[in-house]
Amino acid sequence: MGASKELFMQEREAEMNQEISPVISEKYSKQSQIEIAERMLFNVDEGHANPLTIFIKLRNLQAAVEMAIDLVKPLALEEGQKLSKTGEKISGVQVSVVGGKRSCDYSNDREWTGLKEKIKDREEFLKGLQKPMADIETGEIINPPIIKYSQDTVNLKFA
Repeated sequence: MGASKELFMQEREAEMNQEISPVISEKYSKQSQIEIAERMLFNVDEGHANPLTIFIKLRNLQAAVEMAIDLVKPLALEEGQKLSKTGEKISGVQVSVVGGKRSCDYSNDREWTGLKEKIKDREEFLKGLQKPMADIETGEIINPPIIKYSQDTVNLKFA
């Protein structure tokens, strides 16, 4: 590859990286999040960037950020506990530490387990219906389930 073509490719890669690397201020707020998202979308809206390329880069960045959050969270909890007591803000953000979400496990109740199994069986039965049918014993009309589809998405598999 010629030197000028290689230089062009390097410059283009730098431009592509700028498309998802907005300048992030030290001001953290919902408004600054909106502004960052709008800046990221600007080059796509202007036709200067391929939306699929930006989507892939953002999903990759999202995965990296989620990993980093998992790694730093235990340390942030320690610091957050200190700040919770003082009420001090960091970069305009109020920090507090709250207990985890409460959940209940009913699996130790036989009646609940039996009802859950009956619901599962009924759902399997209804999934098999192609059209409404009548219950032989009661005459009740049994309708097949309403099939709904979630929003389409782009599936990405990173190596």
